[in-house]
Amino acid sequence: MADTSPMAEQGDLRALTAAVDHARAMANQASEVRMRNFNFFVVVAGALVAGYGRANWASNFLFDIAGIVSALLFLGLDIRGYGLHRRSMDQLRILEPLLWDRAAVSGWTAIPRHGGFWMLSHRWLYRTFFVAVGAAWTTALAVGLSPK
Repeated sequence: MADTSPMAEQGDLRALTAAVDHARAMANQASEVRMRNFNFFVVVAGALVAGYGRANWASNFLFDIAGIVSALLFLGLDIRGYGLHRRSMDQLRILEPLLWDRAAVSGWTAIPRHGGFWMLSHRWLYRTFFVAVGAAWTTALAVGLSPK
C-alpha cells in the first residue's frame, strides 16, 4: 500500500518539482548550446571567406575543403543539439501536467511544439544556413578545380 502521509506527499512534490526544474534547465542549455554553435559557425565561415579572398589558387583549395568540412561538422552538432533539446521538451510534456495537476491549476495547456510557420524555426534556419554555406564552398571547390 502506498504511503499517503503528508511527509510522503511532500517528498513526491519535491521530486516532481526537481524533475521539472531539471528538464527546463536541460532544454534551456540545449537551446543555448545550439545558438552558440550557430554563432561560432558564422565567425568561422566569415574567417574562411576573408582568408579565401586573400589566398592564392593552391590555398583556396584548402579553404574550400575547410569550409565544406566545417559546414558538415556544424550541421552534425545542430542535429545532436536538437535531439537533446527535443528530449528535454518531451520530458517537460510529461512532467508539467503532473505538476500543474498537483497544484490544482485547471485549464493548463501543453507547450506548443513550434510557434507557427515551420520555416521560421531555429532548426530549419540553422540547417538551411549550414547547407547553403556548405554548398557555396562545394561550388567554389568545383569552380577552382575546373579547367580554365
